[in-house]
Amino acid sequence: MSTTMQQKRGTASQWTSANPILLAGEIGFESDTNKIKVGDGSTAWNDLEYIAGAEANVALQQDGNNNVASIPSIENATIIDTVVASEWRALKYAISMSKTSGGANKFSFTELNILIDSSGVSVSEHGSIDNNGEVGTVSVSQNGGNVEIIVTPNLLVKPITVRYYRTGLKA
Repeated sequence: MSTTMQQKRGTASQWTSANPILLAGEIGFESDTNKIKVGDGSTAWNDLEYIAGAEANVALQQDGNNNVASIPSIENATIIDTVVASEWRALKYAISMSKTSGGANKFSFTELNILIDSSGVSVSEHGSIDNNGEVGTVSVSQNGGNVEIIVTPNLLVKPITVRYYRTGLKA
């Protein structure tokens, strides 16, 4: 038997206008931005912070021992994950990109090691492989105090699906 959960939802302007107080742990979803806020039972919507890197279709899920995310239908450069740099010392990502619709059968895989220290962010890429042409590229960017993982699909192959897992050493 399957279970369906539906969260409170509305556009960003609807949430801002209503400015509700969500119950502790209650999830609010902005349907036009795919952003999420979680209530604490006392803070109004406009004063709650968005959950970093947790757009609705990007939320990490448990899959065996790995935190795995799957993001379908990527057509443009997309930030697939954002972490607060000061919270991490080292991160490891395994990122798979695929295009299997419309008769295509294209896959690529990249493994990234990221070191975060007082001098900035260092990235080492290992084991990039693909079959039947380039599906897309992966890049790492430091934006203020955040580290962003960005996937850009090959214009001739889009849309693509990205799956990844992240593991790391906290600060």
